[in-house]
Amino acid sequence: MAQADEQLIQRCRERDPAALEELLARYRNRLMAFIYSVVRDYHLAEDIFQETFLRVYREARGFRSGASFKTWLYTIAVNLCRDALRKAKRRPEVSLETELAPGEAGRPRRMADLIAGPDPGPREQAGGREMEAILERELSGLSAEHREVIILSRLNGLKYREIAEVLGIPSGTVRSRLHYALEQLRRNFRNRGIGS
Repeated sequence: MAQADEQLIQRCRERDPAALEELLARYRNRLMAFIYSVVRDYHLAEDIFQETFLRVYREARGFRSGASFKTWLYTIAVNLCRDALRKAKRRPEVSLETELAPGEAGRPRRMADLIAGPDPGPREQAGGREMEAILERELSGLSAEHREVIILSRLNGLKYREIAEVLGIPSGTVRSRLHYALEQLRRNFRNRGIGS
């Protein structure tokens, strides 16, 4: 039976590398996709991903009991991304063609695969690659703040409260940003004649 994240972080506190490997395997694809969507450089994203888990291991003793590991993990990653962007002074973009860590059978291999899901969706309906290109352009056209909340919410499944904690903003601001970003995407897709 799989252990909860909090049990694994407790084992990390005891310096158990197998626990870190398990956490890394659980979060590899989604966290890497998130980091890449923010920094827009695959090699930099890999570095940030690795640094995130190094910090998890080094700072495991500082993890608050009763807190959410997932929220803590994404907070570390967001802060590292922001630091990297400040250093690089460049605008992040989103690419759905990004190859994620090697996928296991049935696991997403690209960021676009994370979005697609198991059921036929917009990708199949709109002609695959064309839809990915449109979605990539539309996401890239959003501000970094709006992109972050969409990716954390829709791709990584974080709740408003968790996103608020990760980004250091009130839950109401998360709701507002997500609402605005989704409305903007819907409007842009309608203008392209996609969806209702």
